[in-house]
Amino acid sequence: MKNKLNHLIASQYFSFFVTVLLFIILYGAGIAIYKGFMRPQVFLNLFIDNAALIIVTVGSRLR
Repeated sequence: MKNKLNHLIASQYFSFFVTVLLFIILYGAGIAIYKGFMRPQVFLNLFIDNAALIIVTVGSRLR
């Protein structure tokens, strides 16, 4: 089990999966707490507001 965990953490996709998991958890919390958070425009705004971070992250992974 420990070997599998070490292999998973050492994977080049580990940070991507952690980011996606945190996004899903936080989006779910937002839906639970705030009325209207489930609208499609709110979901798209999350990507629009973080476009610069997404571009930098993708660029750093491609080098």
